Amino acid sequence: MKDPFKHGWQGRRFVLANRTDAVIYRYGADGEFEFVRRLSNPSGRKAERELVSDRAGAKASSAASGTIRHALDRVTNHHEGRAKRFAARIGRALEKARENEAFEELVLVAEPRFLGYLREALPPGMRKLVSEEIGREFKRGSDREIHAWIVNLAKERADRGNPARA
Repeated sequence: MKDPFKHGWQGRRFVLANRTDAVIYRYGADGEFEFVRRLSNPSGRKAERELVSDRAGAKASSAASGTIRHALDRVTNHHEGRAKRFAARIGRALEKARENEAFEELVLVAEPRFLGYLREALPPGMRKLVSEEIGREFKRGSDREIHAWIVNLAKERADRGNPARA
């Protein structure tokens, strides 16, 4: 299968991410698809109840029949907050890598909600480098398997006439 990303490969980075892991790939000097870096967010695997230190507070209110106690709703979803912080960490790592390696293009692969967090977390200059966004949970496997999966996704999208950004 022809690799649609191979043209101009030197300046391209691939970021596959979810709320627990981010893996960055590039084409190496020899033109081979290669692993660059992994970032992990262990708290992304925890259940919401494991991220909260105690129960919601309570408040008393008066009623005709006496005082009624209500649990205060927890407006904050700790899981989503941790995911957003992890997306910001990925954005900072990409910005630092761009300063050191001078890449010119990004391909983002992430489940749709996390893809939105990544978009928000990328500095404006970095957002301009995103050439393709693929809203899918990333596949785990060897570098060769991941490369084949990304190429296949891009080919499927091109065959369907989908735009570069999902």
